[in-house]
Amino acid sequence: PRHPESRESPEPSAPSQREEPGAPGVPGAPPKACGGSASAADIPDGATARQIADIDGDGRPDAMWLDASRNLGIITAAGGAATFAVESAAPSYVSALAADADGQPPVELLVSDGRAVHLLVFDDCEIVPVINTGDGQPWLFDLGFTGAGTGVGCVDIDGRRQLVGLNVEVVGTDTVEWSRTVVELDGRTATVGATDRGTFHRRADDYAIELLSEVTC
Repeated sequence: PRHPESRESPEPSAPSQREEPGAPGVPGAPPKACGGSASAADIPDGATARQIADIDGDGRPDAMWLDASRNLGIITAAGGAATFAVESAAPSYVSALAADADGQPPVELLVSDGRAVHLLVFDDCEIVPVINTGDGQPWLFDLGFTGAGTGVGCVDIDGRRQLVGLNVEVVGTDTVEWSRTVVELDGRTATVGATDRGTFHRRADDYAIELLSEVTC
């Protein structure tokens, strides 16, 4: 599998930025450590593991891993552990990104197989899928299909950090027209929000254009 990721970068002039996760939990509730008896020894042989920022709110870095069977795991510094089996028919490797996508708990997990991005959260010491309130199904960003989307990112809109689905609408010689659709997160559920559009210009906005086809936060 690809390495689990936790990335950070300055805000670009784009509909997406990269950020580290913050404290999880129910909005308005104080964070609590996810404890237990797990340790690095519980990471499966052959799995790819990486330290990530604090995901359970105790102020200490935690760890995330992926194995060849597409199982995703979290082990907290306090010894808590959770796993989730990622279902995918795509032949490509799976990658995972832990990020505080909206500045509110719980911490989101974006799991990509190259064709789609699964939206999960680490909440109450569990890894669970975020449910789309529109159809009652686990939230999935389709990638690479006309009109469906090309990437996922996080962006500040009107002073509020939000998760967005990104799409390249029209590719011109010197410009790229894009759209972004807000995902209104509410703990373990999410709702489709507003869509806005814009245009990037090549060379000046090359980095922003690149982000339109990535999974970042």
